[in-house]
Amino acid sequence: MGTVWCAMLLALMSLFTPAAALTSNQAGPSFDLAAGLGLGGGSINARGAGQLSVGGWAGRYDDSFAIGRYWWFGATGRADWRPGLFIAAPLAEIRRGVDVIVAGAYWGAALGPVLAVGSGPTSTGLAARAVGGAKFRRTRYFSFTARIEAGADLFAGRPTFAGAVLLGVAFARPGSAQKPSTTQSNTSPSRR
Repeated sequence: MGTVWCAMLLALMSLFTPAAALTSNQAGPSFDLAAGLGLGGGSINARGAGQLSVGGWAGRYDDSFAIGRYWWFGATGRADWRPGLFIAAPLAEIRRGVDVIVAGAYWGAALGPVLAVGSGPTSTGLAARAVGGAKFRRTRYFSFTARIEAGADLFAGRPTFAGAVLLGVAFARPGSAQKPSTTQSNTSPSRR
């Protein structure tokens, strides 16, 4: 049964045409805060992980019923910690998502620099992540979230796996709604 729901959500997310319900063009601010398990390094070490995303979303959306598809653009800060090692990655992230009443899902990609501070010398590099997530809306604007990410950190030309499983909360609210333009169809033709 779960496979069917995953396939249905994937099919909905892959449709890039505008939603046809009671949607209108909307946009607004959004933030996510999450904590969980980070994995990474040459020998895939477990560590504590945290994430903060701040950005904005835009798309064809029905805010009353939380139905619609949207694009999200913003900054994501990722931090991993274990004794003797702290890793921070400020990432630029893009997501494509769909909300269907109280549930939603998204997928996306993130890219940015990464900094590792430990007992040895400080290292800098590049981080790339594929991200996916789900949310369960508790109120009109607040949701519980689950996020999975996998990718690589590149230090001194050597890639290592980097990923995380995170649970958290999210806030998203329309900041603007643009009504479709109306034209008068019963106008009399102009006379010359």
